Amino acid sequence: MDPPCGASLDFYSLGAPMNNTKQNPWDLTDYEASLMDALIDTGSFKGAAYQHGITVQTFVNVTVRIKRKMGVSGSRIHHVILWDRWKRTESKECHASDCHN
Repeated sequence: MDPPCGASLDFYSLGAPMNNTKQNPWDLTDYEASLMDALIDTGSFKGAAYQHGITVQTFVNVTVRIKRKMGVSGSRIHHVILWDRWKRTESKECHASDCHN
């Protein structure tokens, strides 16, 4: 099976969903967003990779792409802080408007 137009083969071969049902400022896919959440939840690349059933190297490769999408270079933690701040802000806005996901 060929990957959808514009999708990277290694991402597609992981069985990762290629759609983006929830918008974020960086247009991360649902899969990329779940990796970021796993990184925050576990506090480590190894833990997040294990949680997703992928190798640490695959996790690192995907986070490099995520950092590019987010416009972050250098620091390993900068993209995690940006993601966490955005999620916390989104959560506060959601509770203020009484929305339910």
